[in-house]
Amino acid sequence: MKGRHCITTLAGAKDRALGRLKNYLEQRTPRQRLYIVLTALLLFAAVDIWMIVSSLSGHSEPLPAEHIEVSVPLKP
Repeated sequence: MKGRHCITTLAGAKDRALGRLKNYLEQRTPRQRLYIVLTALLLFAAVDIWMIVSSLSGHSEPLPAEHIEVSVPLKP
């Protein structure tokens, strides 16, 4: 029951957040909505490009490869 309670609590929080966002955007003019969406898109693109460039630049170390040992043999 605890798992179901957590899921319903999270679903309720999501519904409330989406309702607040919808109310916020309904109060804006279409031009303001467009600016909000374009700004969010540009921020997402900037972070995405930054992550790609930082991973390709070689400054970060790759994660070590670890092999998983199977303790129980798999059935064919």
